[in-house]
Amino acid sequence: MIKYFYLPFFLFTLLGASQVNLTPTLSSISVKVNGERIRISRMQDTNHKLRNEYSLTSRVSPPFEIQPYTVLEGITTISELDVFKFIQYTLKKGGLLIDARLSNWFYQSTIPSAINIPFNTLDKSNAPKTLQKFAVTYNGKEFNFSKAKKIIVFDNGPWCPQSSKAIHTLVALGYPKDKILYYRGGMQYWSILGLIYAYPTEETDNKGNINVQ
Repeated sequence: MIKYFYLPFFLFTLLGASQVNLTPTLSSISVKVNGERIRISRMQDTNHKLRNEYSLTSRVSPPFEIQPYTVLEGITTISELDVFKFIQYTLKKGGLLIDARLSNWFYQSTIPSAINIPFNTLDKSNAPKTLQKFAVTYNGKEFNFSKAKKIIVFDNGPWCPQSSKAIHTLVALGYPKDKILYYRGGMQYWSILGLIYAYPTEETDNKGNINVQ
């Protein structure tokens, strides 16, 4: 099981009402993942500025070009508010929040309740095994997507191609476009908005067997 830890200044304020909300009427969301209660809120320190890698404005290109808003025709691009709703409601119905980055990125920090399925594990040689996590079966010749899960795919943000590559590969394999959501903002926007991180502390095989309540 992946364990999640949060930096103290990311914790939901225990004194008084929240001053930095998710929405005008919502201060935080809470979901239980694998028996552990996860609360997602924003940092309450209104003077805080980013000092991590997401404060960097310029990265070498290639590979870090600005990604298009529409990664593929038919794929819906979503905002943080949609991610909140997905975590609250769709995860309970079997959806998956997919961190498509390489594992070294994932184990630095990720969005709470996300599992790591690196984009490069979706190639043809690995796809039959990897797609089992998405409730997709393979009979040796073709994939059956009839029970494919609803998924959000994200990476480092608008400058990162990892989720874009994952989505292109999934669609090429036949994954239904209406089951894929693209969170283009990724960890960059998640950080800018002062939202809490999860810090996985042990490597797992990420079978995707997440129990959400």
